[in-house]
Amino acid sequence: MKDYLTPSDFMEFPLWRYDEDADGYFPVRGEADLPGRVRDLSLRAEFTTPAGNVFEGYIVGVENVFSIGLFGNERIYHFNKNLSDLSREQAEEFLAASGLSGKLHYEAMFPLRYETKWGSPLFNDFSGVFEMPG
Repeated sequence: MKDYLTPSDFMEFPLWRYDEDADGYFPVRGEADLPGRVRDLSLRAEFTTPAGNVFEGYIVGVENVFSIGLFGNERIYHFNKNLSDLSREQAEEFLAASGLSGKLHYEAMFPLRYETKWGSPLFNDFSGVFEMPG
């Protein structure tokens, strides 16, 4: 169990589940490790901005992706559709850490296209779009 996840954790295991009772994250190694709710899953993904910038990170959920994390300098920057102000702050920090301040702005990051990176033949990769509310 891990209290919090790092980019290295997603390189070792592309899929993690959150367990409310244990208040921690567990790697998903096979179907037996899957939780009852897909919103408890965090899955490694690759993101592409409309301008073609590519970032590594993860999505939360499968059917309704409401939150993502982008990796930068062994840190995770969080974006949540329900926390737009905090997400904007995280974006500014992410862009600064990535050397993209002044080159890419928060509004121009979205919509972000994503494609999952299972790294395992057990599950099929899928893609989608993550958009922050205006």
